Amino acid sequence: MLFGIQDFHGKAYGWNPQVSPETLYRATEAGGYLLRTKIRAAIEFFDQLYQYGEAGETKITELGKESFEEEDVPELFPEG
Repeated sequence: MLFGIQDFHGKAYGWNPQVSPETLYRATEAGGYLLRTKIRAAIEFFDQLYQYGEAGETKITELGKESFEEEDVPELFPEG
């Protein structure tokens, strides 16, 4: 599955990421056990390789949660 992401990323950006199975495993193992999290970690890993030529340690632990209750939302059509 993760090597499919490597192939898709390469095709999407026109490059050929040469990554060993061990390297990809190490890059995604810190993300937990959920497949979605491993996929996100793999994409982040390939993004860093593509943009910077190297990848740091990727830490993806949970999806961000949006909260609109605490945010001041401006009025689009203020009265007055």
